[in-house]
Amino acid sequence: MKTKATTLAAVAAIGLTLAPRAHAQEEKIDIEARKHSVANLEQHIEDRENRLSTIAKDILRLDSRVEGQIERIVARLKTVEDSKESQVRVAQTKEKAIEGLRKTIDYYVRKRDDLNEQLRKDKTAARELLRDEAAKFDARIEKRVGQIIELTKSFTEHKELKKYETWTDEKWDRSDTKYRISKDWRHNRKSVRHSEAQQKEISEELAKSIERLERRTADLKEKLRSDKLSPGLRQLYERDLAENIGLTSLRIQLLHESGSSFGRTETTPIDRDEAHSIELSVEDAAKDLREDFFAIFENYDKLNKERERIAKLKANLEARKTWLKEHAGG
Repeated sequence: MKTKATTLAAVAAIGLTLAPRAHAQEEKIDIEARKHSVANLEQHIEDRENRLSTIAKDILRLDSRVEGQIERIVARLKTVEDSKESQVRVAQTKEKAIEGLRKTIDYYVRKRDDLNEQLRKDKTAARELLRDEAAKFDARIEKRVGQIIELTKSFTEHKELKKYETWTDEKWDRSDTKYRISKDWRHNRKSVRHSEAQQKEISEELAKSIERLERRTADLKEKLRSDKLSPGLRQLYERDLAENIGLTSLRIQLLHESGSSFGRTETTPIDRDEAHSIELSVEDAAKDLREDFFAIFENYDKLNKERERIAKLKANLEARKTWLKEHAGG
């Protein structure tokens, strides 16, 4: 019995002696594994950031192509007007171009509002990046509004023309002077109707946008009166307020310009064939623009998802580094 008890005690003692060593060995292996995992994670983050950079470059490339094409279309259309031969084909092409520009504005507004909402809700978001993107959307919106005004100011103006002209009926081999409505007057009147309708629409849209901006200014001022705002959110609202006031001032100026004859673009009447050629080229360009435009925003969605993924990976990396610092002295 004594021998058996002695043996058990010896085994227990050996176990107690080996246990700390085994634990130390396991801890050492775990720390080494963690160090390797940190290096692997850093490489993973680098790979994702390279992809992020590629997506951003794709957006810039597509955006540059879209902007260049729109600028060329506007530059071409604002220099021409209808003749008696083309009737109102040029005016209708301009109206379609303006409608396309309006749709891009609506899309930019929705995307900018989404970004602003993300900024307010997501405290971990890359605020400066999101702010920069929202500012880019604002710049694009104002650029489109300016392009619409350019086209609006290139529509045919009202001209002081004689409504009636004289003509001679020689059907019965006699000179018989009569009066009829002048073709030039009729054409000008028909063209001006398009100009007046377009100018009215633009003025109404600008007035509505000014009202929305003024309501937003009042809302932001009300929010800034609260003493419960965090410093970050207060700074965000202050920047929004300053930008909103600037946009309102710009829209008011554009509204004044849209209804003024001052600074109207000099235009050249073109014949029916040239008007038809321009119409076809604008339609083809519009198809290309739609594809590129939506490709830009598909890439923006990819960009945002990639940023979220990288943010989570970086948070994981920091947690692993903190653990190592606490358990292995870095």
